[in-house]
Amino acid sequence: MISFLDIARTDEVVHGIKVRGLSLESIVMLLLEFPALSLALQGGGITGPDIIRMAPAAIGDIVCHACGLQGQDGQAAAFSNLPLETQLDFIEAVIRQTMPGGFGPFVARLEKQGIFAAVSQMQPDAS
Repeated sequence: MISFLDIARTDEVVHGIKVRGLSLESIVMLLLEFPALSLALQGGGITGPDIIRMAPAAIGDIVCHACGLQGQDGQAAAFSNLPLETQLDFIEAVIRQTMPGGFGPFVARLEKQGIFAAVSQMQPDAS
């Protein structure tokens, strides 16, 4: 019988660091940490300035999750200090690994499964 241990991951190596697709756990953690990210993914309720304020920290954390470096001191800050082209190498790999079918279908699947609604209810200020 096949098990999850038998399923080959399709990790990608970028600048010597293994990048894998974000797991459900990582997605939920990121949406909880950056509530505006949920609004951005759903295409509404967020302004340009909101994205500019959120983006640097969120992107570093997203890449750290995909590289298995989340929660390790200094990793997100180190990512933010990399040259833009190097950052883009990682961001593009995260996108390829996490949403191989494209952004729209990925977000649609999250919505269909109620992920955004569930995370919204988990927010500290949710009633």
